[in-house]
Amino acid sequence: MATLDKIENREYIPKEWETVSCPVCNSSKNKIYERFGNNWQYTHRLCLDCKMVYCSPRPKYDEDFLYNAYEFYADDHSILNLDENEYESHALRATPGIEKEITEYFKFDKDKKSFIDIGCATGEYLFRAKDYYQMVFGLEVSSKMAEFVRNKLNIEVFTDKFEDLSENLKFSCIHMSHVIEHIPDPHVWLKKTKQLLTRGGILVIKVPNIFSPDRRFKVFLKRLRLRKGDWAPWRTPDHLFEPSIPGFRKLFELTGFEILLEHTYSRNNLYANSGFWERLYHRKLKLGNNIKYVVRVVT
Repeated sequence: MATLDKIENREYIPKEWETVSCPVCNSSKNKIYERFGNNWQYTHRLCLDCKMVYCSPRPKYDEDFLYNAYEFYADDHSILNLDENEYESHALRATPGIEKEITEYFKFDKDKKSFIDIGCATGEYLFRAKDYYQMVFGLEVSSKMAEFVRNKLNIEVFTDKFEDLSENLKFSCIHMSHVIEHIPDPHVWLKKTKQLLTRGGILVIKVPNIFSPDRRFKVFLKRLRLRKGDWAPWRTPDHLFEPSIPGFRKLFELTGFEILLEHTYSRNNLYANSGFWERLYHRKLKLGNNIKYVVRVVT
């Protein structure tokens, strides 16, 4: 088994690179937004048309990239060593706000029967979702994490690529939390989502917000070289694009989804609706570090 020391002392060097246009609107009009990486070797570009930020040139999305991004790191994931009681205690502590969040988007789900969490990791969200849905599933690229969730929650977890899931599977809610920005072409996933959703079903997407004040300030400091890059040498540029509100609105328009709910949130408060200032910051001004969408296929 790999150790964290081995991971941290190892440098990721891409085997192949590729130059791409905007993954949302396919525009080639862009400008450099920031450079990042332990040696500033990666470049984020701002699409001048739809305002999405994306990595180009980038490592080719192949088995080598996937292993370095997910499976190798999973070898040292401490949660995988928890027993049944320890895991339940961890899941209860690690899921603040999930019940309120599920209750909020549950009202948009017309069927309310089947749920799948794409990129379920060690299953904390599934731990809560199983109290609301008759059938609950997960999908996880790491075989180690998938097996862990199967054993701890007795839930079926697929290890297929999302785009390869059988079209015979149908879900009334598909949940993606901080995963779609890790894939090269979001159009492929949203096309697949339309095939897998039941009529009236919903897609819940949560992504980082590249244009939050906090993120903008960090980029500003890096441009002035007043902030050092904090990218560990072993890390891949795991976000192949960095989501923005205008970029995702354009993505949903192009792929045939209507937005039912859009707001920002913080990692320690998924619900982001507890008081006046919180509602103003996250629900009205939408300035938080993360964005949440509930969308449905346009009919």
